[in-house]
Parts: sequence; structure tokens; C-alpha cells
Amino acid sequence: MGPFQIKSLGGEYYVLTFIDDFCRMTFRYLLEHKDQTFDMLKEFMVLVENQTNIKIKMLRSYNGGEYISNEFNNFCTKHGIKRQFTIPYTSQQNGVAKRKTRTIMEMAICMMGNLPKYLWNEAMRIAIYTLNMCPTKAIEGKNTYETWK
Repeated sequence: MGPFQIKSLGGEYYVLTFIDDFCRMTFRYLLEHKDQTFDMLKEFMVLVENQTNIKIKMLRSYNGGEYISNEFNNFCTKHGIKRQFTIPYTSQQNGVAKRKTRTIMEMAICMMGNLPKYLWNEAMRIAIYTLNMCPTKAIEGKNTYETWK
């Protein structure tokens, strides 16, 4: 998501989210520039493997420049990560991410109220935390966090 017009407290303009397709657990990374996406993928991959002992098998994204570099593609091939790219202007192919992004944004905007605009990243962090603690239709009887753990 982004670029946001106002820097966050840490100087970031972008938010990168990863969403587990099974339980809808959402992870947030703040970026100063889009070219940090590849580094955040590597960081996220370590987190997933350490917390779950499961390897990332597939990565779905749009065809943005930050996702199609040779370095990014070679890394995914080396680690056995299958790539799925959405077709331009067909957001329904990535409906989970689109809907989650919209929900996060709406929650963050509601929380902001009269707070200073540079706190947008904190509002998003709280929105994601709240969504991760809520039940989801994807998993019956547990919340997202319980299912992830």
C-alpha cells in the first residue's frame, strides 16, 4: 500500500502486507522505498519457517516492478516458491488481498480521528492486530492467530 503522502514516525511511505491464504493471518512491513520489498520477503520467509516449520510454497502478487526482478525470481526458484501473478485490471484474482487491504485502510482511517497524520502506520498496526485476533469465515471455531500458531 502507498505511497502515503505523509511519512510515518520511522520515515516510511509504504506498507507491505503478507497474508496467509489458509487462515488469513496478516503481517505488516513498513518500507521507505518499494525496492525494499525483496528484503522484506526474505525476512518474512525466515519468520514463517521459524514460527511454523513450514516453507512458503506460493507467492501471489501483481506484476509490479518490485516483484518481477531477476533477483526476486531467482530467489523464489532457488527456494521452490511458485509464483502467481494477477492479470492487470483483474483485482478479483487477488480478492483476499484486495479485501483485506480495504478493511485495514477503513479501520485505520476510523481510528485516526483527529490524531496527527504521521501516526497512520500505528493505526494500521492496530487494525492488523485486531483482524488477526478476530474469527474468520476461512477457519471455523478459532481466530486467525490461534490457527496460525
